[in-house]
Amino acid sequence: MVDWEQVDRTGRELRELGHRRAELVRRIRELEAAGRKERCVELTDELEAISLQCQELLSRQHGILAAAFPSPGLGPGAQAGDGFATPERVTS
Repeated sequence: MVDWEQVDRTGRELRELGHRRAELVRRIRELEAAGRKERCVELTDELEAISLQCQELLSRQHGILAAAFPSPGLGPGAQAGDGFATPERVTS
């Protein structure tokens, strides 16, 4: 059974991080244009931390949904992209 409240919470967290990320990118561009490279480095570090948080949240979200909706043929040893249509798989 899917914990939809957790899925919703994680989605909201991802959305908030996305907004924060967009704001940081905008600020970094402004600071670069103003020649304030040292501040850009600090914000870039913060941007990297947000990216890691997003990866963790996406992994959690994937785990919740994968447990609830297992893909046929996927099991131990599955690789990235298994169970998904790719251009190579569609055309071959």
